[in-house]
Amino acid sequence: MNCSQSNLFRLLISILGLIDHCVLASALTDDILYSSMSSFDIQVKHAVELKTKNTMTLYAELENAEKKTSHSANKRFFKSSYLDSNRQRFRYAIRLPESYKATENYPLIIFLHGQVNRPEWKSHETWWFYPTKNPTFDYISIFPTAYKDVPWWSKTQVNNILNLINIVKLSYPVDTDRIFLVGISDGGTGSFYLNHFLNSIFAGTVSFIGHPLALLNPVLNIPHNLYEPNIVNSPFLVMNGINDRLYPATEIEPIINHLKAFSNNLEYVKVEGSHRLSTMQEAWPMAEAFMKEHSRLANLKQISWQIESSPAIQRNAWINAKFESTKLNQNTPSGLLPNGAITNWIKAHIVQNTINITVTHPIELRLLISPKLIEQPSKPIKIFINGTLKASLIVDQNIDTILEWAVLDKDPQLLYTGSVEILVNDL
Repeated sequence: MNCSQSNLFRLLISILGLIDHCVLASALTDDILYSSMSSFDIQVKHAVELKTKNTMTLYAELENAEKKTSHSANKRFFKSSYLDSNRQRFRYAIRLPESYKATENYPLIIFLHGQVNRPEWKSHETWWFYPTKNPTFDYISIFPTAYKDVPWWSKTQVNNILNLINIVKLSYPVDTDRIFLVGISDGGTGSFYLNHFLNSIFAGTVSFIGHPLALLNPVLNIPHNLYEPNIVNSPFLVMNGINDRLYPATEIEPIINHLKAFSNNLEYVKVEGSHRLSTMQEAWPMAEAFMKEHSRLANLKQISWQIESSPAIQRNAWINAKFESTKLNQNTPSGLLPNGAITNWIKAHIVQNTINITVTHPIELRLLISPKLIEQPSKPIKIFINGTLKASLIVDQNIDTILEWAVLDKDPQLLYTGSVEILVNDL
């Protein structure tokens, strides 16, 4: 069976987020996929097929759907790989907690290894690492791989991390409000990059003995900038060793203080130790405390987001934006990797039924509406752009919008019942 032979199969694959994984998907039958689906995914599937429910009834059912699966696990650790749509192979490992039960939801931690300036990993090699033998809480671990052709600081890895999260969701019960990114050395550096693009997914990010300005190295040839508002949109714990000769804690501190000016989400800790795994292992209790303290705020009513000019539609939570411009604006942060790119700084704040947005350039926006964002979604919603009333309207709540984003996000905490398109063509 291939990805074009079954309408049901294509539907299931789209719901489960495996569209790019025909190599993986071809080994699975419809029955296997169906039995691994959570009740949330099954209800989305039924709604796609039937579309018979009232909009708010479907919203309530999906919001309360169990993310737990009935899929049991015979092994607590295994290695695997997949090919993406460009035939690029990505190896990964998954570790389940010793007390794993298929009837419980677990936090998910993505561990990024160091030393990426190396050849592609082979299946017999070891890229995973354990920060502790005795964790203070249970979680599922993913250990992705990176190497010189696909380092952590690449858009390919952004897609890889998203794919791996979806692969784990396929078979294991994940608490989508407690997904964390943890990196060491090159992985710690890469955590700044990946969090920049995926901060709305993570409950928090932890960087050990990394350095964001290492990304300035021209040898890395990173084609895009990293902007301060995006890096600190979600909780971020940075830890560096006092005796680290490669990335001394005192050298990192000024850039961390610079980032703190944009948000109070950032915490910096100087720890004893050098550029070794043992530094991470000794400081791991602080990372665990950080992760136990934080859960993702899935429906943020306040967003600060900076994007570069691009023909592609870009998204942050409930804001979709299309921004293309040739005009430079001096009122935006220059970013950590200044490249002279033209950017738009979007700030949004929701209060009851009013959405306030400021932008620095003309832009096309599609705003997603949810009862968790708007106090009374069935009543008129006012939208202000740069202080001027742009629209006041009742937004149609419809099943198509719920299903569009439920299929994409596969997350009962991110459900949208309507949308508004706003064109800002003058400032």
